[in-house]
Amino acid sequence: MQKSGRFILFSATLYLGFSLLANSNAAMAAGREAVLHCANTIVPALFPYMICSGILVQSGFSSVLSRYLSFIMRPLFNVPGSSALAFVLGCLGGYPIGAACAADLYSSGECSKNEAERLIAFCNNSGPLFIVSVIGIGIFGDALVGKLLYISHLFSAVLTGIILRSFAKSPLDSPKLLPKSVPHKTEKPLLAIGAVMDSSVFNILKICGFVIFFSVFAKMLPQTRLLPFVHSALEISGGTAQIANSDLELSLKMALISFFIAFSGVSVLLQVAAVTSKAGLSLKPYLLGKLIQGTLSFVITKILVSRLTLTSEVFAKSTAFEAACSPCDAFVSSLFMLLFGLFVLAVLLLFAKSAFDRGQKDFHH
Repeated sequence: MQKSGRFILFSATLYLGFSLLANSNAAMAAGREAVLHCANTIVPALFPYMICSGILVQSGFSSVLSRYLSFIMRPLFNVPGSSALAFVLGCLGGYPIGAACAADLYSSGECSKNEAERLIAFCNNSGPLFIVSVIGIGIFGDALVGKLLYISHLFSAVLTGIILRSFAKSPLDSPKLLPKSVPHKTEKPLLAIGAVMDSSVFNILKICGFVIFFSVFAKMLPQTRLLPFVHSALEISGGTAQIANSDLELSLKMALISFFIAFSGVSVLLQVAAVTSKAGLSLKPYLLGKLIQGTLSFVITKILVSRLTLTSEVFAKSTAFEAACSPCDAFVSSLFMLLFGLFVLAVLLLFAKSAFDRGQKDFHH
């Protein structure tokens, strides 16, 4: 397995090197677009989530969630209540926020290795900023299409988590027996924020590096009818734009794009590996989960499109990079979605704590 992986890596590097020499202008243009995409969208959209999720885990907020939200997360996914943090932020922040948050939960002792590996498989999702703004408005020219894709994406993520519940190594816990809060090692606030900042900066640089590399590599691939699918399997931003502009039937285009968004591609896979490598988590459950989610998302999108009246006129001949919003817009949208996610977690926590307190009173009476 290692030999085949090395051979693939060597072959891809060799091919890219010769392609850069033969078509340097196209490579520079692709690299320039990828850098702008990182600066305009990826950094301002993901960085606030990385900082926030790290601080919430380090501060012990996830331990509180574990105590009160297990009655929701255990029956659904057989994971502790602290994983609600990874699920909510992962669904709103985009790749690879869910994976980074799950790795932090495992490193801090909030969940087991098996639970963390399953969390990464269904909590690491594309965010609304990418699906609605970049895919929906930028590629299709219609926000409704982006919203439909996002609904399919979320629904398939939940179903994937339920399916992966059967891969748990421990038996299902009773929802009535809430686990005790895991003792959390507290650090001085300034030291904790500094450690989170260092980790976030390092991770965001690695993510941008993968985006730039795969954007240039995909641009150097031979121009064949299979290129949109190969491109999407490598990197979803440019690949989905090529599928949208292909001659395929409309509902099939939508379903295929939904599959590749859920599958996430090799670029996101390596981003996930980059943020989980220190924790020593296996990526096999992630690959299985993304194949399941992609298949479910394909079917759900196909059903939704058949129920709606969509025409080919909704498609705009553009690319994801051309439709990218400004850094300020991406940052403001990211903060808005982050605050919304924290609000959802706070409401769930208050509701669960109220129900838990009532249950405690009834038990004592």
